[in-house]
Amino acid sequence: MNRISRMILASLLAATLAACTGATSGEAPVATTHQTLSDPALQQLATKSAAGLAASLPAGGVVVAVFHGDSLAIASAGMQPDGTPLPANGAWRIASVTKPFMATLTLRAAAEGLVRLDAPVADYVDMDIPEDITIADLLRHTSGIFNYVEDPTIRNELIADLDRVWQPETLVDLALEQTQFNGTHEFSYSNTNYLLIGMILEAVTGDSAADLLQDAIVEPLGLDATYLTMPNRSDQEPKPVPAFSQYVPNAMAPDGDFVFPAVVSSEWTAGAMVSDGDDLATFVRAVFDGRLLDDASLNAMTDLAPGTHYGLGLARNPEVRTPVWGHTGETIGYVTELLYAPSVDRGVVIGFTTDDLPEDSESDALEVMRDLLKL
Repeated sequence: MNRISRMILASLLAATLAACTGATSGEAPVATTHQTLSDPALQQLATKSAAGLAASLPAGGVVVAVFHGDSLAIASAGMQPDGTPLPANGAWRIASVTKPFMATLTLRAAAEGLVRLDAPVADYVDMDIPEDITIADLLRHTSGIFNYVEDPTIRNELIADLDRVWQPETLVDLALEQTQFNGTHEFSYSNTNYLLIGMILEAVTGDSAADLLQDAIVEPLGLDATYLTMPNRSDQEPKPVPAFSQYVPNAMAPDGDFVFPAVVSSEWTAGAMVSDGDDLATFVRAVFDGRLLDDASLNAMTDLAPGTHYGLGLARNPEVRTPVWGHTGETIGYVTELLYAPSVDRGVVIGFTTDDLPEDSESDALEVMRDLLKL
């Protein structure tokens, strides 16, 4: 979910739910912990970055993972809602960083001949979508399909019953009612695109998106904290670390985990995954080093949409001379930033356990990345 969509939905939730009883404002206590799997220089950068980022937060904390090849350093700073330090090895909700995972699954399906990137979406789902809209258009956000989160009527229906489990077909149908196709294939970020990707993956494989993720990525890479959240499932582990939200009352989420079935089910393959710093570092390296994608698939993923910096599920940061790829994700209580420079095998993962961030927070990962490139 992008920043605008997340803020719209979260503010509506806040207006609908009971009065806030929990999160406090003002200076948040900072306690830095760390997990060392690396050399001292990486650990020093991770610890320094986490402490600096947490110092500007009114509540919550941050996990910073920096990696160079197989060397990884993770540090955390800040507090959990119960007043204990935020653990460095905790998992959190990664929101739209789900999209690179789903794009990877789609590219693998294409390599296996199950789908064609240039094939019409209408070949795979029974919906009123023009023939010139392809699977690649969904992945690079050039379909022109409306982002359902930005429609007030749809948002009101989402928050009217927070225990409702939404089917992706319902949300896509509602989005298509608001879509005016103009044939321009211009970039327009839309969660609806990745709901359709999830539907297509399930249709061509016969497996659930959650199982596909587990079988194709999680198990082969040995990821310990990564899964697609399913509504009303209490057995999925590890649980996300508790978070703070400036929008949603803590009274509605006493454990600090803002997992409403309506929100989780509506995000689905567009943004309902959980992961941690170690797993995200492993995943993004595997995308580029051949463990997950062949050369043709990787070339397709990094082929930018005309006039944009977005490929198939990954974006290239234009502010760094060294090619840097990644994605951001924002949902209620959590913000994630992922950056990776494959040519030098260095990257940064940042996970905030609050959605109350300073205005310039979108550049946080980039600043850490610049420091990492200097090591």
